[in-house]
Amino acid sequence: MQRFYEPRTHPQNGKIIREDRYLNMLQSQIAEIHDLHHGPSGGTFYTPKNWPSLTTTFPRKHEGIKKP
Repeated sequence: MQRFYEPRTHPQNGKIIREDRYLNMLQSQIAEIHDLHHGPSGGTFYTPKNWPSLTTTFPRKHEGIKKP
């Protein structure tokens, strides 16, 4: 979950990177995710039918952005 939500900076080119591969790997073991910071004031509940992705959770381009 941490790699999905917290961006890291590539050490050589300074681009911001978010990863969803670990979250996708654990999808079959997770029943529900309650994201308090995304969506309405009460947060968003994600289930296997409504799984978060980089494009839906972070609508702007998630890779290739340089930190200021």
